Parts: sequence; structure tokens; C-alpha cells
Amino acid sequence: MSAAGMPTPRTIDLDLLLKRLGGFPIIGLAHAGSAEKQARWARDDLKARNILLRGHRSAIDALVAFEIAHKKSQLQMYDEFVDNLLLCRTDGRPNKHSALRDLLIFTQQFFLQSVGRLEIRDARKRTAQMLGLTCDTKFVRTRRLSIDQVKWAEERTIARFRLLERWRGDQLLSSAWLKAVYVLGFYIAEMNGAPLDPEAFCTDATCLVSVCRTLEAVERLDRIEKSAARKAGKRMMGQRGNARPELSVN
Repeated sequence: MSAAGMPTPRTIDLDLLLKRLGGFPIIGLAHAGSAEKQARWARDDLKARNILLRGHRSAIDALVAFEIAHKKSQLQMYDEFVDNLLLCRTDGRPNKHSALRDLLIFTQQFFLQSVGRLEIRDARKRTAQMLGLTCDTKFVRTRRLSIDQVKWAEERTIARFRLLERWRGDQLLSSAWLKAVYVLGFYIAEMNGAPLDPEAFCTDATCLVSVCRTLEAVERLDRIEKSAARKAGKRMMGQRGNARPELSVN
């Protein structure tokens, strides 16, 4: 047991977990949620726009169905945009680590810090220990826990969250955090011999993988926009440099 009263699980094989999650299908936002959840989301959106759901039940159901179909068509357009965006080539060097890996590290660290009541350095050290993150050295025996890897994963994840909030609002942020917590919790429980609910794990894992796909898409969009801005700035500088003063005829 730790000082915070939390049991210390065995080291999680992060690469094995990522490989396992890599086998889950990726679904777009248009297909997220069950029919019941989509109906509840549609009702909440209508109420947020001050539309009163009163009258005959068939009329209300028709309005909710229309809202679901309208929202789904918008999300399908966004999913197609994400697919095309991930296929675009961009300038610069992409991040070495995936959004999924960084989000899992960030989630574990934040969980230990908030729920386990650990100081940030202790939470990072504990996260590095749990996920087997060590400094890159030539000899295995001299490798030590890498707090920096946890810190860098946090920084990249927070940057992606800010981009996602700019493009999609904050609706997906809480979902990404919760699904990552559930997936890690399922995985740790399975390692410790607890029975695993395969249906619940598959649902959370599929959602997590899909959200991370969106995180990588908005990150790529940001790189494309920055690259285009740099090129436009260079063209403007080139035009100014090539401009010659007019000769006077006097």
C-alpha cells in the first residue's frame, strides 16, 4: 500500500495495451452512442434551444427523430473531413508518440494526483513506475524512472485538448478522460485477476480509440494551418524583397 492508501498494481505493459487497443474498430462521431443516448442528446439539444417538448407524443417523437437525423448528417460531414484530414501530408516533424499513448499516461498521472492525493512529482514518478517508463540508456541495469516522459505526455495531451476544444467545444473532453479511466481500470483489474466485462471494455475502448483519432486529426489540422501561415509569410517577404522603387524621370 502507498502512503495515499492506494494499492500498487503490477507494472502495466503499455506497449501490449496499445497493441490490444489498436485492434478495436474506429467509429465516427455520427455513429457514437446507442439509440437511447442519441434520443436523450437530441432532447437535451432541443431544450437548450428553448424548444418546449409539449403536445402529442407522436409529434414530439417526430421532432426528436428529425433532430437526430439532422445532427447525424452534420457529424457524418465532420467524420469525412477527419478522414480526409488524416490522409493529408503535412510539413514538419509529427509527434513521435500517438495521442492514445499520451492520453493513457496523462490519465494515470491525473488520477493518482486527484484521487490518490499525490503531489505532482510523486504522481509522475508513480505513473512512470506503473507504466514502465524509463530513461533511454544503453544498459538496462542503469535505466531509471522517466518523470520527463510523463510530463511531456501531459503537455502534448493538454495541447491536443485545447485544439479539440477550439474545433469541437468541450463535449468530447470529459468523454475522453472517463473512457481512458475505465479502460485503464479494466486492464488493471484484469491483471490482478478480477473478472473482466468484455462488452463494457469493448464499448469504452472503441470510444477511446475513436476520440484519440479526433485528437490526432485536430493536431494535424493545426500543423497544416501553421505551415500554410509560414508559407504565406515567406511569400509576402519575398514580394517585398523583389519590389523595386519607381525611377524618377525628373
